Amino acid sequence: MNEYLNDCDVIRGGKEQSVPAMSGLETVVIGGIKLEAFLTSGGLGTMCETFAGRVQRLDYKTLRYPGHCE
Repeated sequence: MNEYLNDCDVIRGGKEQSVPAMSGLETVVIGGIKLEAFLTSGGLGTMCETFAGRVQRLDYKTLRYPGHCE
């Protein structure tokens, strides 16, 4: 449950930021199967600390069947 409630650590523009979980909703199609992807917390561990200033963008998204995020 924490993955859906806690803010997510991300890198945007090379800088560490915190954004709401379940934001950044997008549609992904894999092998003809339509899924939705959205940000969830905890998946990056210390990667944001490690890569801040070295990469422009880094985040962690969960894939689920359409309607799950809603």
